[in-house]
Amino acid sequence: MKILLHVNLDASDENLSIEDSSFTKGQKVLLSNVVMGGVIATWGFTQWEYGTEDLHSGSEGCFGKETSNGGSDKLGHFYTNYLITRLIAPFYEDWGYTREEAALYSSLTAAFQSIVVMEVGDATSPEHGFSNEDFAMDIFLFVLDRLNHLFLRLLKVEIQ
Repeated sequence: MKILLHVNLDASDENLSIEDSSFTKGQKVLLSNVVMGGVIATWGFTQWEYGTEDLHSGSEGCFGKETSNGGSDKLGHFYTNYLITRLIAPFYEDWGYTREEAALYSSLTAAFQSIVVMEVGDATSPEHGFSNEDFAMDIFLFVLDRLNHLFLRLLKVEIQ
């Protein structure tokens, strides 16, 4: 499955696809991050009330009876980071990055979207606030993904 992003450059019918060769692979990664961040921010503004409070933080806890959702939020971070990493890496490969570079950059993309876009947005949401636990989970997941790739490379396992 390929998703094309079309940018209307002027009032004419000429559209430029992100697959067009006039974009460098670095520009494609940057543009995909901007679009993904925009989608997450739009969801946050419409569903989680981003921007309605001053910057604030709050402790959510991790897993346990004393937390509001038993840790399912942390599992949500895990799954979201995993999903972003696995979905975007093939695009990065198609754009000319090696498999290892694509894995690294897709993992960085997931971490950036979770840490910067979601957590900063949460910091301005009345229900959430910046969560040190979410931040720690996002960092942990990035490190875990990198260790996974290192381990597989050491074992000479080819990821398909």
